[in-house]
Amino acid sequence: MQKYLRYSLAAVLAVLSAILFFAILNYPANGVLKFFAAVGALGLPGGAIQKLLKIEGEWGLMLVRTTNGLKLMERLAKRHPKFWRAFADFGLVFGFGALSAYMYKGIDRRVYFGTLALLLVSTFLMLPLILPVAFSVISGLATGTATSASGRTYAGISVLQIAFTLLLLVGGVTIAGILSILANSAAILAAIISFIGNTGGGALQRAAPGATALIPGQNIPLFEGLIALIVILVVHEGAHGILARLHKIKLKSAGVVLFGILPVGAFVDPDEKTLQKSASLKQRDVLVAGSTANFATSIAAFLLLIAFIYATAPVQDNRVFISGVADGVNIPTGAILQKVNGVQINSIYDLVKAKDKIAPLSAVVVETDKGTYSVKTNDNSAIGIFLTSVSGRPFLPLPFAWGLYVYSNSFVAGYGWLSFIYTVLALIFVLNFLIGSVNMMPIPVFDGQRLISLAVPHKLAMRIITYAVAAAFIINLLPWLWH
Repeated sequence: MQKYLRYSLAAVLAVLSAILFFAILNYPANGVLKFFAAVGALGLPGGAIQKLLKIEGEWGLMLVRTTNGLKLMERLAKRHPKFWRAFADFGLVFGFGALSAYMYKGIDRRVYFGTLALLLVSTFLMLPLILPVAFSVISGLATGTATSASGRTYAGISVLQIAFTLLLLVGGVTIAGILSILANSAAILAAIISFIGNTGGGALQRAAPGATALIPGQNIPLFEGLIALIVILVVHEGAHGILARLHKIKLKSAGVVLFGILPVGAFVDPDEKTLQKSASLKQRDVLVAGSTANFATSIAAFLLLIAFIYATAPVQDNRVFISGVADGVNIPTGAILQKVNGVQINSIYDLVKAKDKIAPLSAVVVETDKGTYSVKTNDNSAIGIFLTSVSGRPFLPLPFAWGLYVYSNSFVAGYGWLSFIYTVLALIFVLNFLIGSVNMMPIPVFDGQRLISLAVPHKLAMRIITYAVAAAFIINLLPWLWH
């Protein structure tokens, strides 16, 4: 009876915590106050649940352990040992580019050059889609002021793209990511200094966060988000376990990490003493395995997403929704664009083609479902309207060599259920890539901190790198306080 009572009380606390947590998230209040209130709504009941159920943990964090799945990891490690060694090498090269050969010894040459080729292809096909896809499935992403840095072009490719491609090939997604958060943190600090000095208060509002928390049901869809996060955790921790067993490192348990009712991570618990005493080659394989699995899953999801986009083209609803207009333009927002100078507009791609025929400083007839309007273009032939898909989400430009194709994640009547599949694939693609990249960075508690320390044996240098990147990561979160 006493056990039944404890479980009943824990269930009641979990339900009340969930209700309070989501109520706080949707309450119109200061972001800092909401943050601390949400932490309390999760942590306090979590601590009580932890004591009632006698679960390992503290301060509301709970480690739910199990030995289920350990035998499967053992079998997979024994069945394909060559594959898993190449798998780990792939993660090192994808993460650190050409530098991986200097950071770590023993990387297979075929894997090395094959992965560098994949990085090159990814620069033009996969990576340009990460942010557009993220904006299509993650709500509340803040943006800063965009600046054009393309400058001169060679063979139709901008200098910026050439520079990014070279950076990716030399340092992989990890070095590119580190430089990105360092640059963004510098911009955020400059905005804060301008605000303090009363020289540019607007810059503070325009500063864009470089990181965000992901909460199913809040800024990502509930069920699709849960599916994507489960996939991320399973492949990440499963890969750690497989590579540990490949190198004969004992696994104690596996499980999930909860903060109150909220799953915040998963883990495979290797014998730390054995791991630390292992050769650096074995340690690096185990440490890089999780991010490698995330990268591989992201690539697989990307290919499935592209196949899905083209397979569903006949039932996509690519109508253009006018979400805003420039000053002096008398077209009502909310209208659906139908024709421009008599050219039928069924998608934003039709508008791109129609715009090529529009002269600067000329009169343009714009037909919508709410009426017909005459608009004068500016020096760049722009007609002063801001567009999204009918769903309100941005269109996704697919950067293939054979031409522009623009996709909306909206579907015609009777096919709305396809949005669920799109969202799941999109979240798996984007989140696996982002989480895999961040986990490779030298930030305390992340795998990257220990992984990079194997390549940087100088303790002072490693400490400086760790503190600098960790501080930049925290600074990238600061703009959420004023957004």
